[in-house]
Amino acid sequence: MEKDSQEKLFICNHCFCNVEDDTEKTVCPACGNFYHEKCWDKNFGCAVISCSQKNILLNPFFQSSVPVRDLLTHIEYYINIRKFDEAITECRRILNVDSGNLDAKVFYNRAVSLMKTKDRILESAEESYSKKQYKASALFYKEYLNFCDDEERKFIDSKIKYLEELLPSLKRKNAAVNFLYLFIILLILASAGFYLYRFVYLKEETKFAEIERNDDYENVKIMESQILYYENFLSEYPEGKMKENAGQKIVNLSSALAARIAKDDWRIALIYLKKINPEQNPKTYNDIEKLIYGYAKSEINALMTEARTFDKMKNYQEAKQKIEKCLAIFDNFIVKDKDIERRYLTDARNLLVKKAGLKVKLNEIEYEISKNENNLKEIDPDFELSGMKTIFCRIIKKEKREYIVKSIDNRKLYVVHGLSGEYQQGEEIEIKGYIREKVRILDDAGNEIYIPLILAESRESDGNFSDEKLIILKKLDYLRSQKNRIDSTLKTAIL
Repeated sequence: MEKDSQEKLFICNHCFCNVEDDTEKTVCPACGNFYHEKCWDKNFGCAVISCSQKNILLNPFFQSSVPVRDLLTHIEYYINIRKFDEAITECRRILNVDSGNLDAKVFYNRAVSLMKTKDRILESAEESYSKKQYKASALFYKEYLNFCDDEERKFIDSKIKYLEELLPSLKRKNAAVNFLYLFIILLILASAGFYLYRFVYLKEETKFAEIERNDDYENVKIMESQILYYENFLSEYPEGKMKENAGQKIVNLSSALAARIAKDDWRIALIYLKKINPEQNPKTYNDIEKLIYGYAKSEINALMTEARTFDKMKNYQEAKQKIEKCLAIFDNFIVKDKDIERRYLTDARNLLVKKAGLKVKLNEIEYEISKNENNLKEIDPDFELSGMKTIFCRIIKKEKREYIVKSIDNRKLYVVHGLSGEYQQGEEIEIKGYIREKVRILDDAGNEIYIPLILAESRESDGNFSDEKLIILKKLDYLRSQKNRIDSTLKTAIL
């Protein structure tokens, strides 16, 4: 029971007593607080200071008898006296009751726009003041007066007055600072005039003398630094009076430095050689180039040795890379006899490229040879394959279908089977065929002898050879001839 009674308590915000009778209860339309009706009337509205219903009963225009037209006139009055907050509040009250009132909306938008303009001007004035731009700040504050009511105007007027009093002292301070700056500038100009002759008119000669003072033809690091200094000098004075002197200094230092470091690092020496113009200094350039080329030639020879080693190992790509490095070294020089050596190296590189391609082709040919030999063994397991031979020989005699011949090269006897055509005794011919097992024949004395049999390639038919076997043999002969040519090329030395 006690809990229910506490939940129904309504405390008046004026007298802080419970509003027991609902007929005496009044609720604030803005903030929703409860009041005794008498307390509400006695205190002219709500007790909350920030509430829009505070002292609302003191405003006669919010009595029910006041027409909306009079309220709009009152709002316009607020705008004219620059009380924009009050005008906005009044417009909101009308719009809360009549949201479609066009005049209230117009006054509301006008008051809001003026209020925003007022705030922007005040913000600009305060920002200028914080940046110590007092003159600009005073102008903004004067513009701000056009949007202030009478109470606020007094404060802004005092601030403008303070700024106007501050400006003369600032002007005097600025004048003193400007005078000090002028004095310093005049002092600098006087000092510049004192050194003008030396640092402007004689600037080039002075700087050249400072660089030249550090010349040292014994210290490598100093020579490198001096060359760089002289080059920077020429870039700074490309058409100066000391141009020729600086150029000659670069030639002298570069030639001395290149000669000193060529043995340890000919490539670095070559960099300094290129700083010398061969047309203007032909003798110096040629002498230093020959010296550097001598050290570079030793590296070329080492690369060539490696290339030959790789060539013998049939590693043609590595060999080609070594040759190309040699050619790259040659490109750095203009020695007279270089073209001949370069031509040799170019031929060697081309040969290695060809060898690399032939190596691949050789693998394919060897695979085909192996494949055809296997096919031949399947057809005739007893056939002894020794390959196609070419023999220059002399006819000894003819027996039935065979000829007995003697090789001109090794003076050996052979029995040749399948020769096409007729040959006379003593006639020298070239026979191309396959050597097989030895066969038995009788010599002039009737003794048995065994000599190799040659199956001539030109035979038209043979009971021991099928067409398929003949095709394989001819194909093997072609493949072996190709292999022999490739082997001959691969055995060719690069240099």
